[in-house]
Amino acid sequence: GAGKIIAADIIDNKLEMAKTFGATHTINTATDNDPVKKVKEIGGGLGVDYSFDAVSNDKTQALAFDALAPGGHAVAVGISAPTVRASYSPFMMVFAEKTVSGTFYGSVLPDLDFPVLVDHYMNKRLNIDGLISRTYRPDDINDGFKSMMAGEPARRRELFVVLCGWLLQRRRGFGTDEFMQRRRSCVEHRLRRRQREQEAHDV
Repeated sequence: GAGKIIAADIIDNKLEMAKTFGATHTINTATDNDPVKKVKEIGGGLGVDYSFDAVSNDKTQALAFDALAPGGHAVAVGISAPTVRASYSPFMMVFAEKTVSGTFYGSVLPDLDFPVLVDHYMNKRLNIDGLISRTYRPDDINDGFKSMMAGEPARRRELFVVLCGWLLQRRRGFGTDEFMQRRRSCVEHRLRRRQREQEAHDV
């Protein structure tokens, strides 16, 4: 496991909640003048081995990359608008051998991974209940969005979260047939790769 887990956000109550899920250190990037320097101080001077950007805009992507130690790996988790472009230092990517990659919904394979996650939840090894601070009825969807955009909750998982996520993706151009076909091809490729790895392991 990780020796240090650093959570960064612009809202203090989200940082407090992060501590209940294992964060050992927190940084408010809205008030800290140099969050990258702070991350490196906490990490021992060089930076972190892994960073995960749950927002994935131009500023947070740069922060996730700059906070990496040599040989580190930054993962883009959040889904940005298609027009967003991030800036990295190609020199540092090569010289420090840093890696940047993305993950779509955790790169899960639902048929294989969801049963495992359900087992973890049922066995109290995965705290999903702690992520729910309030639920909304479909009729109250606008109130949920207003609350979310205002940054009021630390994290709220609405009853209509799947529907909202799908609608949001369609608005951003991620619900097109072309995109979904590429997505299915990606999942099928990873499934075949996992099967080959398992077969090689069995041999």
